[in-house]
Amino acid sequence: MTSKANQNIAANDHNDINVNKNQKVKTFMDLLEPISRSYRIDKNMAFNIEDFSENVARSLVIYFSFSYQSNFFGFGTFDPEDFGRVMGYDLSYLQRKHPNPLQLKGLSKEEVAALEEDERMNPQNRLFDSILENALYFLTEPIRFRKGGKVAYWQDGNRYYSEIGSFQYLKSVSCQFTRGKGGKGKDKILYNYTVSDDFLSNMNNFYLSGSIQSHVALRKNGLDNLYFYLKNVQNSMQAKLENEKLLNFDELVSLANISQNYNKADKKKYLKKAFKTINDKSEMKFDFDFVAGGSSRWKYVPKITFHNSFITQADLAKYQETQKRVILSQCLIHEFRSMFQQLQPSKFYHAKRIDNFLSWLVSDAHQKEKQLAYDNAYLKTYGSLNRYHEEGRRTFFFSLKGKASLHEIFHYTHESIDKEVREVYYY
Repeated sequence: MTSKANQNIAANDHNDINVNKNQKVKTFMDLLEPISRSYRIDKNMAFNIEDFSENVARSLVIYFSFSYQSNFFGFGTFDPEDFGRVMGYDLSYLQRKHPNPLQLKGLSKEEVAALEEDERMNPQNRLFDSILENALYFLTEPIRFRKGGKVAYWQDGNRYYSEIGSFQYLKSVSCQFTRGKGGKGKDKILYNYTVSDDFLSNMNNFYLSGSIQSHVALRKNGLDNLYFYLKNVQNSMQAKLENEKLLNFDELVSLANISQNYNKADKKKYLKKAFKTINDKSEMKFDFDFVAGGSSRWKYVPKITFHNSFITQADLAKYQETQKRVILSQCLIHEFRSMFQQLQPSKFYHAKRIDNFLSWLVSDAHQKEKQLAYDNAYLKTYGSLNRYHEEGRRTFFFSLKGKASLHEIFHYTHESIDKEVREVYYY
């Protein structure tokens, strides 16, 4: 990278700077019935949540993850207003100047002035100094994980994990300015971003499932750290067909942002309150209490028992396969959309691009390219073109005939998985 004084993290990639400019980004979600805002997120973030010093950065990772899984035609570009609406932030807060922007860390007054002048002369050379922009900048740099982390990858059809000490979520960020119709109105800033390959791989292969509503509600109660910790605990327990676990008292106190100045009895009281709030305001349902530990007569060891746990290996396998079908469905539409964008750019960068895409997908045009797109999606989901691949591909393309909407074709949305999960979860 260049020196910090001259660093400009705006992307120069052609695909970034030509994202459907001066046009409202219409998404696949516009065509679907409302669904619960569930998402898959890189498990490293939940395991190392305290290393995310920028609170908005956590929300951005969730928003980008959710966008990948729902905003197939607008993925890679976002509007701060939409981000604020979805993630529960006031736009004026996001636009507020950050007290210590990371981009300016360690720079002299002269170097800062040079960056400010560069931005004034060329607004594309954005100075990332607002609350939102500082969080974006934070995600472009490797985040050091004190507890360590993993990156998932496929080899010969088997999934493996590489141990890592840091993780980079975004490869690049840039801004674009849009005007209202006829060139009237105030300039509006949209942000283009490119996620890292590891971000995408982990989101499909090393992830937790969560709820945006739960995250927003609990963040406002200062309990998002504890929420992510418990999601990670629950995920690990489900994989072992367990539902009951003893937790560390002091760790929970820290995660729940309970003052260390309280005595142990008060800490216990506030922990009970925090867990009740999470039970009331999140998708997780559990029993929480304290038990005596070791030789102690006093009940200060936290114990959690999750309700929504798997009972048998068959239940777990069914849930995992349902997740895989959702992931394959999402990978398919991304791969087909990318192929369509490459082969017919004039029809992609068009007001009716979704209609154009559907017409192209069900047509006989570019069959070899479409089959390649299917194979790529299958590899990203399952790691190899296994014995089910040929049959699945043949069935998929045969089923395109007569389909009148994208929803019919890519029917494995979160709605589908929510329904199937209810069949194997026990509450």
